[in-house]
Amino acid sequence: MTETPKAPPAKPEVVALFLEKGPCMLHLDARRFGVRVPKEHRVEWHLRLNFSYRFRPADLAIDAHGIKETLSFGGTASPVSVPWHAVWGATAADGRTVVWPESVPPEGAAEVADAAPAPAEAPKAVPEPVEDEASEIPPDEPPPKPRPAGRPHLKLVK
Repeated sequence: MTETPKAPPAKPEVVALFLEKGPCMLHLDARRFGVRVPKEHRVEWHLRLNFSYRFRPADLAIDAHGIKETLSFGGTASPVSVPWHAVWGATAADGRTVVWPESVPPEGAAEVADAAPAPAEAPKAVPEPVEDEASEIPPDEPPPKPRPAGRPHLKLVK
């Protein structure tokens, strides 16, 4: 009997789990609809961005639509918004990597297939992403106001 390969866990769950332990690098196709990064990076099929609760300003936000944070590019702060459909991989601070093969752009399919490690275990207890009305921010609007200072955390909302 052949075993069916396990599908990697959901993107928001993996990223939330990785961020609990430290910075998380997302591998994404910056050309996809809804990706908000500085214009010189919008043509990259394999853009790597680091996200962390420890970055300043402390405005990291994860929801059902994607992840947002103000990141520094060459010393200039820029609001970044990445929808989950543009993310095709995530790497934790300890080197664990999860790849979602169905999301890898055609240019990287062969490269990722050769180098991709086995999928990580499914997270055991990760809060569900919280949907909010601010998750659909048009590119012309300013980023959301930063959360108050203090240790960031995720809450389970039902």
